[in-house]
Amino acid sequence: YTLAQVGDAQLEAATHDLMRGACRPLMHMLSHWLLDGELDDPDNEFFITKGREATDDDWWKTQYALRPSQLPAFISHACAEEILSTGKCINFLRHLCEDHAEIPDRDAMKRRLQAFGIIAEVGEEIGFRGLVQAAYKTSCVRVLE
Repeated sequence: YTLAQVGDAQLEAATHDLMRGACRPLMHMLSHWLLDGELDDPDNEFFITKGREATDDDWWKTQYALRPSQLPAFISHACAEEILSTGKCINFLRHLCEDHAEIPDRDAMKRRLQAFGIIAEVGEEIGFRGLVQAAYKTSCVRVLE
């Protein structure tokens, strides 16, 4: 990711091509987490991990957590916290509240997320961040309701 920002057009293009391919699994996992509250990480590569089994009383604190060592350089810690909370909200609604309603605009959000290819191509980081914030806001409002 750092090599995509050094000012060399050929190096940037090559880095972007590599990142597009390398980030496909990440985008798949991210899509499932952000939009469905499902952790789809068979190889333990995602920056969110499932914690120990939790009781209803301590579920929010212990069920899922960030794995900082797996956080890609192009996702800020603040953004990762919002991603974590978004999936936790949806998971909480589905598993503890038995509310299986889809988040509004889920399909449009999924298309936008998949269109990024990689998370932070030059000029797209704000669009990705906006998508995360929209999903975060929507899921938090749903939990509060």
